[in-house]
Amino acid sequence: PGFSSLAAEVAAYLREHYREPCTNKELGEIFSYHPNYLNRLMVAYTGLSLHKYLTRTRIDRAIDLLCTTDMNVAQVGTAVGYPDPSHFSKAFEKTTGYSPSAFRR
Repeated sequence: PGFSSLAAEVAAYLREHYREPCTNKELGEIFSYHPNYLNRLMVAYTGLSLHKYLTRTRIDRAIDLLCTTDMNVAQVGTAVGYPDPSHFSKAFEKTTGYSPSAFRR
């Protein structure tokens, strides 16, 4: 019960702060736990590592923006925490199997 509560807090934090740069080390400092412990906890709770959970959260939000706004791909990437359009496109394609521009069509 305690670990699922902590994992839920970490997941909520990542959903709220997905636009910001975030490392496992920083999360460890924020939650006062070793980053490896938090990572194992997230894998047990969500099936995803901290990094993959953050990526999935960002890409889910990017999908929403691509479907509901006229923002260009670079703007969407920046809005979800990827200031480098190339990095955003690679992360998007790796996660969804589609490029951001192909997804929008």
